[in-house]
Amino acid sequence: MAMHDNLLLIFLKAPVSGKVKTRLALTRGEEEAARIYKEMAQDIFHRFRGLPGISTVVAYERAQEFPDLIWLDEHNPSFVEQEGNGLGERLENAFRWAFALGAKRVAAIGGDSPGLPVDWLTQAFKKLERGHLVLGPAEDGGYYLIGMNHLEPDLFVDIPWSTSQVFNRTLEKIKERGLPFFLLPAYFDVDDEKSLKRWRERNDRVVVGNHFV
Repeated sequence: MAMHDNLLLIFLKAPVSGKVKTRLALTRGEEEAARIYKEMAQDIFHRFRGLPGISTVVAYERAQEFPDLIWLDEHNPSFVEQEGNGLGERLENAFRWAFALGAKRVAAIGGDSPGLPVDWLTQAFKKLERGHLVLGPAEDGGYYLIGMNHLEPDLFVDIPWSTSQVFNRTLEKIKERGLPFFLLPAYFDVDDEKSLKRWRERNDRVVVGNHFV
């Protein structure tokens, strides 16, 4: 696979009803929650693919009902499968794969932060060029982006995933190791009615050329 020095990994799950956006499913129903997840993933994918100097690869947790990414884009983009027993292992393995492929700077985002400003991502890669590790804190205590210019597997170990302590514990590890780092602005995840409404009401979904800003 030919790629740029900068590689963005977009972590996505197959949009199986009952398996995604479970908090939204409590108010919207499982099928509607899965449809909203599809919409969110499509926003993120189309927002960031094709950015100058940045290759985009989907790290996919597929399912029998959705073995490929035709639901994400009609051109059915290629992907790398997520591998590992938990999110930490899956992140580490995906970063390891990307660096082994030849990428010099790698960032990962998930499917929960639609509307994320494009310039924040480009800023992240600029900071990676200067030797910084980059984190994008999520308002719920996690992070929506992590970027590295070399693999730091310890940052994915002994993290209380799916809790409000993910960002703080990761930042502690970064500081313990004496790594230079840069923090992006905080952003929100869409996982309930309030955050869904917030996303819907945002005014940044403007297309310039082929790109969202």
